[in-house]
Amino acid sequence: MRATWESIDTVVASLLQSDLVKADNTTDLLMVKQLVFAIIGLQTMLYRSDINSHPSDQLSIVNDMDGHVGQAHMRLAQPISASKLRFSQLLLGFGVLLPPREFRGSAGVDDEPAFHKFKTVSPDSFNAHYLSSFVGLAIKWVDNLACHLEYDSYTNTLYLFRYPSFCLANIVSHSTDSSVLYRCAASTGGLG
Repeated sequence: MRATWESIDTVVASLLQSDLVKADNTTDLLMVKQLVFAIIGLQTMLYRSDINSHPSDQLSIVNDMDGHVGQAHMRLAQPISASKLRFSQLLLGFGVLLPPREFRGSAGVDDEPAFHKFKTVSPDSFNAHYLSSFVGLAIKWVDNLACHLEYDSYTNTLYLFRYPSFCLANIVSHSTDSSVLYRCAASTGGLG
């Protein structure tokens, strides 16, 4: 039987029970929670843990978008008590790190028909060079998936995830339900 890890606290409890880590005091326990939080970010590439800029009693992430606050990073820190929340709730506490199915973002009702139209874009005519040269769009490559396709209208910057092979490796038979990313963010499941 496979363990179901629904929150940072359940992962930490499992690690403590199996004697893989030791936490003799509150400070040790906080450090183990921070470590688990950082590892989940590294495995999913949804965020980078930021343990240096915030107090140790907070779970915090790095803003890879030069201070721009988009839907992915609405908040950069949460209290350590959020470690008891399901992963999906914890992630939503930072913003929309992984959009749920049928997510429309900030698009209005007038934009709704555009989501139902499929258009094919050829790399021969539409690429990073075209966007930067002719449209004047600055492209910033980011290391976390949550920032992919964020757009800063003030600086005319589009943030793109720099590791497309990671995305391809996590698509299993075109089913997002079995992807580690969606298992982590699904409201009914955990990482287990």
